[in-house]
This record gives sequence, structure tokens and C-alpha cells, in this order.
Amino acid sequence: MYAQLLTVNASLSEPKWVEWANTIRLMRVQDHRTHFDICDLLKWASKDDFWKRNILSPSSLRKQWDQLSTKRLHNPSVARHATERIDFNNTDWINGVFDEKSF
Repeated sequence: MYAQLLTVNASLSEPKWVEWANTIRLMRVQDHRTHFDICDLLKWASKDDFWKRNILSPSSLRKQWDQLSTKRLHNPSVARHATERIDFNNTDWINGVFDEKSF
């Protein structure tokens, strides 16, 4: 998520990782958002001329979720290109999360 935000503003300061992790946890647990939903909406917001300047943290993404989702539904100009293929079976994100000793 931080890497995506750096594409919008390369001079962003180091986030407060504990706060970010907690907000993402709340989006997953309380708001029932999937990892894909969170990443996909952030990626879309990062390409929108208005929202890319306003969504610079998980808390702002969470706070503006409904507005972002609504605008994305009604704004085909920033829609995902047909050439972008998402591999829903890709599990590369899990690499390094667990070590052999944790089992």
C-alpha cells in the first residue's frame, strides 16, 4: 500500500505502521473488505485526478470508501484496462510471512 502511495507522492513520510495495520485490520474485520478490494480501490484512487491527492493513508481510504466506490462505478474513464489481467490464484504475497519455526 505504501509503495502504491509513493507512486503518487514520492516524498511521503514514513507511515505509522501500527496505525496503518490497525486500520487495515478494521477494514478487513469490521467492514468485511477483502485484501483484493482494498488494493483495487486504492489503485483506482491513485489514478483519479482528485482522489490521488486525498487518499494518502489507509484511514483516508476507509473514511472515503463509499464515495470512492460510487465514483468508480460512475467513472469509466479510469476503469481497469482489459489488458490488465488479475491472477486470483497468485499467492506470492504470502512469501516471507511465515517461517518454518511457526508451524
